[in-house]
Amino acid sequence: MATPSIPAEEMLFPRGERYDISIIPDLTDKVTLVTGANSPGSIGYHVAQHLASKGAKVYIGARAAAKANSAIAQMLQDNPTLEPNQLAPFIADLGDLKQVAGAADELLKKESRLDILVNNAALLARPLDKNDYGISVSMTTNHLGPFLLTTKLLPLLKDAAEQSAEVPRVVFVAAGSIKWLPPTVRFRSVDDLNADMGGPDGFMPNFTRYSLSKLANVLTAKELQRRAPFLTALAVHPGEVVTTGTRVMMEVSGGAPALAMNVKDGALTPLYAAAAPEAGKLGGAFIFPYKEVAPEEGLPADAALAMELWETSEKVVAEVLAS
Repeated sequence: MATPSIPAEEMLFPRGERYDISIIPDLTDKVTLVTGANSPGSIGYHVAQHLASKGAKVYIGARAAAKANSAIAQMLQDNPTLEPNQLAPFIADLGDLKQVAGAADELLKKESRLDILVNNAALLARPLDKNDYGISVSMTTNHLGPFLLTTKLLPLLKDAAEQSAEVPRVVFVAAGSIKWLPPTVRFRSVDDLNADMGGPDGFMPNFTRYSLSKLANVLTAKELQRRAPFLTALAVHPGEVVTTGTRVMMEVSGGAPALAMNVKDGALTPLYAAAAPEAGKLGGAFIFPYKEVAPEEGLPADAALAMELWETSEKVVAEVLAS
């Protein structure tokens, strides 16, 4: 197996002061949605569990109802203080844009507000495969699906802003690996979304394409903040977390899981962004573990690139939904 060009020790990022989740404020009457929350081995599961423990109603995002319901049963078993009506399934494969649109429409009918949206679900490094619309599967799942979900749910987020003194939050779980992307990245068209980044397969091309989709998350948060000032949009790097999926990637990369975080620690930065009162003043920021704001520099700070990505994403999504 080919050895990647990034040394294992460089895969780890410095971490700041740990976030104390016990100080998360009461979230009673808040409605939240966390995608990719169906597995106890995932960040999303623990984010959802903590939001519910603070009183929120949490929609558990999953691709299949059986997985969402299994996660709900496990959370209720592990947390006897939770009420069954606090947890509900949200079923959508983020790689299927029509399914995402339909699921969002159903939520619009069910709820009168959405206070917190955590876009956590993602595919990890994989070969450049394309869906029936000729779009990268990973870029669709990691960026276009969350982009569509977020824009469809903006009315509920705006309703929450009008009903509460707290500003609603949208959190995109991104990755610090975007620092290795070339400065020439563009998002002008589907061809740019499908950039092979050095080849259709192999550790480094696959990892770099994953990072490209995570840059899209960071830029979407930045542009969303500009377009929807009634909310707080944030992107986070959760840390080098050993999840069910990343364990394989770390082994391939030569990284040492012993140096990485467990999923409970990986949930801390998304939770800070989603619920900490002080994070509500950081709109458009990219946050590193556990509450460190990344410098405004390079690709993540490129406002023109963020606008370009948004406009291209709107066009691509509209074409798929109209087909």
